[in-house]
Amino acid sequence: MALDLWKENGTIDPLQQKLKKKFFLRRIRINVYRLLFGVSCLFLWEWASGRWIKALYISSPTAVLKRFAEWYTTGFFFPHLSATLTEMALGFVIGGTLAIFVGFVFGVKKLWADILDPFLIAIWSVPGIILGPLFILYFGIGLTPKIILVATTVFFLIFFNTLTGIREVNQEMVDSIRLMGASRAFIFWKVMIPSASTWIFAGLKNALPFAMIGAVVGEMFSSTKGIGWLIERASGVLDTAGVFAGLLNLLILGLLLNEGVVQLETHVLRWKTKTLEVGL
Repeated sequence: MALDLWKENGTIDPLQQKLKKKFFLRRIRINVYRLLFGVSCLFLWEWASGRWIKALYISSPTAVLKRFAEWYTTGFFFPHLSATLTEMALGFVIGGTLAIFVGFVFGVKKLWADILDPFLIAIWSVPGIILGPLFILYFGIGLTPKIILVATTVFFLIFFNTLTGIREVNQEMVDSIRLMGASRAFIFWKVMIPSASTWIFAGLKNALPFAMIGAVVGEMFSSTKGIGWLIERASGVLDTAGVFAGLLNLLILGLLLNEGVVQLETHVLRWKTKTLEVGL
């Protein structure tokens, strides 16, 4: 039985207060250690540049930050950021939506999944990035091949997570609800989707970096703008600071997008969070 964490006057139980304080202090300590580790790495990088390793190979934090600030203050970077975000967003939405739909269909139609399983595994074994030149050959050098490359890259990660989530649904619960007269639509919306939602969001979070990889690699293959194109151009003229500035932008973008998915998951699955809290 769930513990009664609330008193009659509405205050939190002292034990719960103590646990929350301990958790809060632990989070602060972890963040301080992370900050110290990151700053130490930057100082070591700055010191080693030009002393242990040629600056041509690794640049330096000051040079990278200078190039980073230059790109933003002049407005040079924004069209390239917009291009990469557009490719990522459209490819991620298209590939993710299709993957979730097919995952639910195959989860319900087990015979279809069993028949096509070896073919899907075979296709998944081929890295989506390799298909980039083919997509450019088929669809030209515009936005379309990058979107298709991103959609192809993320599809299987989200699809297999969705399929696993459907297969992990408690069949006894489904049978019990069906015996009580529940319709298929009710079971689908009230049981299968909530049960699979954790797996789906795990797939979305895992696929997000691959969406970025697909967009950047597509830009490196053939493009006139985008973060991938900036990195490729900087590399071609031995501008190491420009390469690292592009990588820094990708790192920040990846962190922000991942945090966005986490916040979306927290909002959509808030019912699950409340259930876990009550069950402590």
